Amino acid sequence: MSTLLSARDLSKSYPANLLFEHVALHVEEGDRIGLIGPNGAGKSTLLKIIAGMEHEDEGEITRRRGLEVVYVRQDDQFKDDATPLSAVMDQVKSNDGDRIDIETRASITLSKLGFENFHRPVTTLSGGWCKRLTLACALTRDPDVLLLDEPTNHLDL
Repeated sequence: MSTLLSARDLSKSYPANLLFEHVALHVEEGDRIGLIGPNGAGKSTLLKIIAGMEHEDEGEITRRRGLEVVYVRQDDQFKDDATPLSAVMDQVKSNDGDRIDIETRASITLSKLGFENFHRPVTTLSGGWCKRLTLACALTRDPDVLLLDEPTNHLDL
């Protein structure tokens, strides 16, 4: 298997709180890895560091060239006027260099996750459907590494 990313000797702290130190991680194609720990242990921060959204205090992360890492937050965030189709299309537009048929690509992703009405306001969706939509937004980016923060919120899907 091919290595996607490696991290070694990662440390992160805030002035009054050491989150973690000397963390090592190796991810290869096909790996499924769970990160378990108590609240406040730095799990979300570690995922954000791996995704490149935050910086480590010490250590080093090596990523395969062109690696697409997508981080799925614990909470769902959409524009006030969003529909499932517009939310997913926004992700395709910002990440699809050759601009293939964006609406078709978004529709296929939504269909795979059980959506039937692509034009319903997101504000009318239940929490479970909002989570599916968040996943659709992530999956349409065709990630090499998908980081799910609080994955128990996603496991039924």
